[in-house]
Amino acid sequence: VETWIHTDSSLATKSERTLGIRPQDIVICQHDSRRLIITIATKLGTIVLASLHALDVAGHGETAVAQWFQDTAALMSVAEFRGLPHICGLDANQQSGDTLSIYTGGGLPDPASPGMDYLLEFLSAISCYMPSTFPVYQKQGAAQHTFLKRNVKSLSVLPSCTNDYILA
Repeated sequence: VETWIHTDSSLATKSERTLGIRPQDIVICQHDSRRLIITIATKLGTIVLASLHALDVAGHGETAVAQWFQDTAALMSVAEFRGLPHICGLDANQQSGDTLSIYTGGGLPDPASPGMDYLLEFLSAISCYMPSTFPVYQKQGAAQHTFLKRNVKSLSVLPSCTNDYILA
């Protein structure tokens, strides 16, 4: 996983002064092949930014998927992150489908994946939700479908973000 941060642009303007992200504002807190968790501390405040790629049930089994979500929740729940806003890009390898909860909006055409319970526990642990699964955030209404050229498999894409989510 990786995260690209543009350090030459501004985040905001305050009293005619531009505020941006400088390289020294970025701290890598955790990284491995499937997780990158950083903090960005600017004059506007500190946020936790994570790029996450979960295991899939078909390739790794439910036990490994559950453990990955539990371990990732523990990494993101450390004291230094408490009370800070979280923004996460997550390839969940899960389809939220019709799962309706305070974390997911439900009503998407694809069925929920077998490991969806682990994703819901993760969202609860880090106090995030998946905005893209709520109809109010879907400007084009119901989820659209496309075909991946590499395997000609139909799957939902933006705006439903079937497997890839931004968490807030």
